[in-house]
Amino acid sequence: MADAAPHEKTRRPSTAETALDRRLLRPLGRVVTELVLPTPLKARWLTALAVFIGVAGASLLRFTTRVNVIVGAALLLLYAIVGNASVQLARARGTASRVDRILAGIGDYMVGLVTAIAIAVHLGATSEGGLLLASLGMGSVALQVTLFDHFENRYLACSGAEPPEESDLAESRAAVKGLVDAGDSGAELLLHRIHGAYLSVQRLLDGAARPTPRTAEQARSYAERLALIARAWAWLGASTHVLLLAVFAGAGGLGAYLWLRLFAGNALMIALWVEQQRREREVLPARA
Repeated sequence: MADAAPHEKTRRPSTAETALDRRLLRPLGRVVTELVLPTPLKARWLTALAVFIGVAGASLLRFTTRVNVIVGAALLLLYAIVGNASVQLARARGTASRVDRILAGIGDYMVGLVTAIAIAVHLGATSEGGLLLASLGMGSVALQVTLFDHFENRYLACSGAEPPEESDLAESRAAVKGLVDAGDSGAELLLHRIHGAYLSVQRLLDGAARPTPRTAEQARSYAERLALIARAWAWLGASTHVLLLAVFAGAGGLGAYLWLRLFAGNALMIALWVEQQRREREVLPARA
């Protein structure tokens, strides 16, 4: 078995993860990573396998039979574990790249789209108003996950916890410019353009561009004042969504899960957004 030391580099600040990530997904993902490390399997292919498993599991949610839904829920759990393992594998080998992250994000949204369609079919066949509930509920999930991703990256960058993530809008624009200047017009450039557009939408959802810390002291203050908010945002993230969805689906409560995200999830999202702005005004300098 490979030395576990490299995995220390894959750990993110506790504020960027929930207890479910730290106690379930990461440990199980590490087991898969340790099994794969001695093999030539690349992290990108492990990501592709995770997406395949996720799409297969999500598609089973369209059925109304209990066995199909339970198997679908189990596959969604496996998708989350293998996806986590692919990230750990790339970081452990030192092969993590911006393109891999973009591809993983696209794969996650593919799984999310199939999930939304499958749930709509399932609820449309089992309950009156199921299509409307599926549309509003999964739309809420998409918005919550998008804002979580934005504020997670912002916290990691502004607090000095680690350098800005690959999905940072400025870095994406720089990557596009570098590829254009080099005369590249292939698939990689297209991926960066798509990702840049996605990040621009994130910024629009958040509002106007916000200031960043100018000194180490401001970064420390940001880390302290925004830690609780960042930790709370993590509960609206993609990994939490997949885990809760799998649990509710396995228990026969797909509708209940959507009501949870539609009301409690949106209420939490709005409260966090408001508090995020208030605390940032306290610790960050106003733009000139």
